[in-house]
Amino acid sequence: MAVLMTLIATRGNRPDALLYSDLDPKEAAEMTSVLTQRHIPYRLSGDGETIFLNRENIAEARLMLAQSGLPSSGGIGYELFDRKNGLATSAFEENIDQTRALEGELERSLILIQGVKSARVHLVLRHRELFSANEQASQASIILNLKPGQQLDHENIRAISNLVLAAVPGLQSDHISIIDNRGHVLEDGNKERISDENTDPEAVTLAAEHHLAQSVEGLLATSLGQDHVHIETNITFSFDKIHQTRETFDPDQQVLRSQKTESRKSFSAEEKKNVSVQNNLPNADAAQPKTGTQSIQQEETNNYEIGKTTQVLVQDKPKIIRQTIAVLVDYKTERSADGHKVQIPRDSAELAKIDKLVKGAVGYDQSRGDIVTVTSMMFDNYNNTENPTSEKYKKISSIITSESFLSFGMLILSAAFVGIVILKPIIKNSNNINNSLSDDKKLKLMSGIKELENSQPNNLLQDKSSELSDTSSKALVPLIENTSISKFEEMDGKRHEKLSSLNQIAAIVDSQHAASVAILRHWISKSDGD
Repeated sequence: MAVLMTLIATRGNRPDALLYSDLDPKEAAEMTSVLTQRHIPYRLSGDGETIFLNRENIAEARLMLAQSGLPSSGGIGYELFDRKNGLATSAFEENIDQTRALEGELERSLILIQGVKSARVHLVLRHRELFSANEQASQASIILNLKPGQQLDHENIRAISNLVLAAVPGLQSDHISIIDNRGHVLEDGNKERISDENTDPEAVTLAAEHHLAQSVEGLLATSLGQDHVHIETNITFSFDKIHQTRETFDPDQQVLRSQKTESRKSFSAEEKKNVSVQNNLPNADAAQPKTGTQSIQQEETNNYEIGKTTQVLVQDKPKIIRQTIAVLVDYKTERSADGHKVQIPRDSAELAKIDKLVKGAVGYDQSRGDIVTVTSMMFDNYNNTENPTSEKYKKISSIITSESFLSFGMLILSAAFVGIVILKPIIKNSNNINNSLSDDKKLKLMSGIKELENSQPNNLLQDKSSELSDTSSKALVPLIENTSISKFEEMDGKRHEKLSSLNQIAAIVDSQHAASVAILRHWISKSDGD
């Protein structure tokens, strides 16, 4: 019984209201330390990142933790300077504190982005070394801890880069490096662009293949799960630089380019030379008739141009010649008829949908020989250490399941103990008392009750129950008090042949309620007097 009461009390007072989840282990330790100092009971989940309290202590605990600056929601920011004494701080310490404060503020801003669980920022602010004429440029390295199943796209990464560029003085875009918790490079500030003259073919190929694999994996992971798809890509580039000019003439397309027209007119006259006096007079030529010839000449020149097409082809960037994408997806997990999880391969219709989706995402071109292969195989999840979150959740589930079964088993054992130790003797004694009453004793009991009913009015029995004679009580009490255990054993064999005496007595009591109450009061008063 004590075990049952202890178990019920423990289960009833167990903290079950969520205070905070997804906490950093360091923050969780600080918060539990504060709760312990204030004597507030708490419970940690299996992963140590979730804290549960009693529901009535939630509001008080949150206000108390907020007063202590918990949870901090990232690294410490500019409040670092509130704890410093400026008179006793050197220039080196001030520079370090400035860097730490700026890193903390950036971490707080980065975790506000959807999909980012936590962030770490490392900064190197611009400075000049001693006896050096050159100034060291600012640099930034960012590590993003993404939430399970989340992935940042190109727009999110560019937003993070712009945020850091605007916050850090003197920082250039080629001095920023961003990676995630899986070790994938999201942004490499030192990478060479494809358009540069000294582009490394191997670096360009690896970067393109990695970007293509991430794009396809992010697309399929939203439906299949982060750890249930794997992508491998192979891209063949042509790094040849081509400058080509091509001219094409079309004789059917004639165009008038120019037209030239020339007109010439000429006139020749002959004079009659007669010898006379008139010819020797002044102005004698005007009076003489003239004869001659006149000619007109017109010339037109048309210049036509034949249709011509000129093409100039300049290729100075790598060109994709062929790309191959291999997609490996995990088996589906379903429950069998007995409730167990089973792995089954994906059907051809589902694989065809995945194939069509991948072809649309990568820009599939059959003419250049692109290949997309989609295969379903069972993954080895037992050795999968890439994402420890799934194993963590399995551990929590097993702990919760074990605890539930243990509590249920304790309840069953406690109930069985109560039934065997307490209830069984009571039931056995009641059966023995029922069987010990003979028919004669039951008749005497009924006659005693009728005698009391006839001798006392029903409305006065309750007030005069103390005046009952000893003869009436003596006729009733020994019926039960003088019954021995031997008589119980003698009547045990006839248990199934007779009606239950206890039921008959209950019927008599129901029908003669006032008399029964009077008898019981007399027994109680008699026991008190003795």
